[in-house]
Amino acid sequence: MNVLLKYPVTFIILSQYLPLVVVPALRYGTDESGFMLRTLGFGLLVAIVIETILFPLGATGGKARRIHPASAVVVTLVGGLATVGATLLGARTYGLQLGAIEVSRAAS
Repeated sequence: MNVLLKYPVTFIILSQYLPLVVVPALRYGTDESGFMLRTLGFGLLVAIVIETILFPLGATGGKARRIHPASAVVVTLVGGLATVGATLLGARTYGLQLGAIEVSRAAS
């Protein structure tokens, strides 16, 4: 749980980009799989470096509010599930961009 609190942006990038972009790209043999993996790696590297540098500084500017860690996890999970649900319904999301799915009438 401490890792989630120290690297929340890294977790969000990894939890959404990996299953919704990289896995379908590798599964369906998209030509740009290497580019997608490099993009994910670079994004994770930048997020980890920035969060490692900024974590000791704590909240910056404004009024810091205490948020229970469980609340942050729930918000992240709901966002992830909403994105996965939209993809499964065929909304204009990552799956469509990769050519892995077609637009569904239910999502339009």
